[in-house]
Amino acid sequence: MKTAILIALLAVTACGPSLQTKAPHRSQNLITEEEFKTTSAHNAYDAIKTLRPRMLRRRGDLPSVVYMNGARMGEIGLLYNINAETIKEVRYLSASEATVQYGTGHTGGAILITTK
Repeated sequence: MKTAILIALLAVTACGPSLQTKAPHRSQNLITEEEFKTTSAHNAYDAIKTLRPRMLRRRGDLPSVVYMNGARMGEIGLLYNINAETIKEVRYLSASEATVQYGTGHTGGAILITTK
């Protein structure tokens, strides 16, 4: 009898909706304004380092190129000069994606920043 009840209980719980809520999937190549609000970082570099450190990893000795609102700004060090509170979105493009979108010279990829 106990075995039958246990089997029935397992069958019911396996078929029912999960009581656990899953965290929303976050893209490894995108940081949203809402995520920036969760960090106390003052500049873009520190915020990205906290939220998606992989975006800042250099590919060999080649740094990523930083774009802000579509304009090429320079290398990663410029992120220290961008106030984190002004950022709407940060997106990372791989070397191949950046080359397709912006042309050659993006062997380390690109970090695209959109401000509010």
